[in-house]
Amino acid sequence: MKSPPRNTFANFHDGGRAPQVPFCQLISAKTSSLPQPQCVQHDDGPDGRMATSKNWGEAAVDQQQTSWYIEGAISEGGPTLRFNIGKKPVMVGRQLGVDLVIRNDSVSRRHAEVYIENGSLWVRDCGSSNGTFVNRQRITGPVPLNVGDVIHFATVEFLVGCDETIPSSSGLDTITISGVLPANYPIAREKLLELVREERVRTIFEPIVTSDTREVWAFEALGRGAMESLPESPLELFALAGPLGLQAELSRVFRRMSMRQAPSPLPAGGLFLNVHPTEMEDTALLLASLRAIRREHPTIPLVLEIPEMLVTNDASLAALRERLHELDVALAYDDFGAGQARLVELTRVPPQYLKFDKLLVADLANPGMRVREMLEMLVSFAHDLGVRCVAEGVATFELAEAARDVGFDYLQGHCFGSPSVHSTVTPIKPFD
Repeated sequence: MKSPPRNTFANFHDGGRAPQVPFCQLISAKTSSLPQPQCVQHDDGPDGRMATSKNWGEAAVDQQQTSWYIEGAISEGGPTLRFNIGKKPVMVGRQLGVDLVIRNDSVSRRHAEVYIENGSLWVRDCGSSNGTFVNRQRITGPVPLNVGDVIHFATVEFLVGCDETIPSSSGLDTITISGVLPANYPIAREKLLELVREERVRTIFEPIVTSDTREVWAFEALGRGAMESLPESPLELFALAGPLGLQAELSRVFRRMSMRQAPSPLPAGGLFLNVHPTEMEDTALLLASLRAIRREHPTIPLVLEIPEMLVTNDASLAALRERLHELDVALAYDDFGAGQARLVELTRVPPQYLKFDKLLVADLANPGMRVREMLEMLVSFAHDLGVRCVAEGVATFELAEAARDVGFDYLQGHCFGSPSVHSTVTPIKPFD
């Protein structure tokens, strides 16, 4: 499962360690002939997305001067954008009305302020729950910034830059930096409420096979929409659910229906279930939903997948793992290696399963990258902790053999069958 939009562990405080989230997809080709955007939030739309009052070329150019900026994505999977810092301090947060709105639940409503003082760029935290970090060090007061510094607002990463001679506007202008609401949003809103109330979703099941025999050992349950005029894609449905505050409830609907639509009989490993990051804001509700599932399905083996980017707080993870154990639900860290492998957290709070990200696994096919040696070391390390390892994104049988030889216990990917609605469990031909 890919982490979604949206990444938080309820009030995670990690003792001053910065979240280890990579700065991905930096725009390499900048629009050099036009002024770069400066960010102001309007609350014109019901979902709080950025509104437009000026075009790229409408900024009044007064003079040539130093121009500080930060670059990053305001939503998971969105484009990397540049935000100029002008004379007015820029308040960064999640709530409508702040200057730079980040659509990420790990970010506090009024998280931090970025501002210029005596020609230098500074950042200060505004009492956020999850902290502001500069070069992976949590800050406790105003900190000056230099070109190339990396800022984390909780788990969201921005890079500091400076252009010495580009045109700069005299104030902070409102520009377009993200999409607008679809024309049929009011209709989609009502349909989404109906979908959640009536649980109009379906589940497809992706097989997880043993690495040695390639027999189907478990399924990962993947939710999809099942209502006309609404998208089937869970990513699009969660995007619609965000402004309504329904992402967590939609995730619970997906889990409930996956249990009711599960194939019968289930294989020995049971079902791997996903969690939406917003659910980590209130783990009591998450656990309550799992208790309800367990009452209805007391004997089915269950595994809850937590995206690696949320694996940040030892105490919270340990408490969650203990509550899951009481429900006879196993814990898996998903997308391991998508950012930076969290070996400290893995050592302190080992899960039952570790699912290696498909991009890392795919590099097994590239002999020049020495990925095999690294994966052998990580898999062996996990095995020493009593953790079983799953290779995700196994697309070819050659890759399956390589993953088996590395030591992976289980394999998941399209070469074992695309995700589908299953009614029976069919073994797949073993390795020769």
